[in-house]
Amino acid sequence: MDHPPAYSEFSNQEKPPVHWVLPNGEWVGIWGEEWGDLMGAEIMKADPEIEFEVWQPDLRADKVYSHTFDGGLKHLHFPAQEKYFWYGLKRHNYISSNQLINLIKSNLSEITILHLPFPHFPLVKSVINHFKNEKIVVTCLGDLHLPLNRLGKFSLNVLSKFYLFREHFILKKILAHVNSFTLINHKFLKDFSKVYPGPYSIVPMGIDTEYWTKKDKAACRKALNLPKDRIILFSSSRLIQLKQVDKLISILNRISLTHDFVYVVSGHGTREYEQYLRTLAQPLIEKKQILFTGYVSNEELLDYYNAADLFILTSLTEGSPVGVQKAFACGVPVISTNVGYTAELMQEHNVGIVLEKSDYEQWEKQLSLSFSGKFPLPFDRTMAEKEFSWPNVANKFIQVFKNCQGEQP
Repeated sequence: MDHPPAYSEFSNQEKPPVHWVLPNGEWVGIWGEEWGDLMGAEIMKADPEIEFEVWQPDLRADKVYSHTFDGGLKHLHFPAQEKYFWYGLKRHNYISSNQLINLIKSNLSEITILHLPFPHFPLVKSVINHFKNEKIVVTCLGDLHLPLNRLGKFSLNVLSKFYLFREHFILKKILAHVNSFTLINHKFLKDFSKVYPGPYSIVPMGIDTEYWTKKDKAACRKALNLPKDRIILFSSSRLIQLKQVDKLISILNRISLTHDFVYVVSGHGTREYEQYLRTLAQPLIEKKQILFTGYVSNEELLDYYNAADLFILTSLTEGSPVGVQKAFACGVPVISTNVGYTAELMQEHNVGIVLEKSDYEQWEKQLSLSFSGKFPLPFDRTMAEKEFSWPNVANKFIQVFKNCQGEQP
């Protein structure tokens, strides 16, 4: 992994069960909920002969911290430092961890494949450069932010154009050492071929489709103390600016004058951003047309999905949003911005409503129609199982690993 734990987003939550208190009063924690943890655990279930470890830099760590979960997945945190590079005239921070790289060196005899995130940042580039002769699989979990994609965009930071041009050739050279790629959607596929000519697969995020399934709506509403006769709009995500929940709340403030609904917001962010959203939503709070649940257990979350008439995603960028995948599996109609693999599937199968990610007038129009009772079609449950069930996703990764090692399907 190339990013440290998002401690700031959990500052108003309890510490995870796996944590260590440091002498300075801070703590290091392992949640086991990172995508690598979930995917690795499922791969080990599908093929018990595979051993999988998740290595993560941590700005708080003063040494290497390690925990092995039930099932055998091992997660390690490494001491890391924040450094910076110049992007034209702007300074950008990045994470560095010499201890992580040194431990890879000392364990090469036991490592069969290095499974890395896309080398957007120097840490992953450094790992590939150090171990270019090893078997390397790269997984891109979000949109491909390639230098070529950004060259055509207007910017007052003129020097950034030279930086991007240079980065294109550096990236192309680095990716020449990658044995195989997995992408999470088809966006920028044409540009991707300009920097990487090797084999790739489309592999989305996975979910437990046996757990995320349809339940009785009335029973779920009763269990959650939600109104039985009002339209319920539901979203579930991290509460950060990229999700555009604030834009949605502003629209719902206007629509609430003519439509009756309850918007249930599940998820958490920093204290400051959560307070910003609550302040913005004050008119809806006063009319009991919005509910902030904060972080909830999977048991409650399943009920919230099944209590909803509509699920909505308003993100600016996504890879394959798990929130939408869960809505698909629960049979809930989806309204989504045109981001990620799920939006591609919605358009392909002509279900749900796909919105332009910055066309807020379109959002308001489509929400008004939906609140008038014109709900879109839900995604097919059988198709959701085929695309997103963890066994299917895990087996796709296992095949990528076998191909990387030269094994025949």
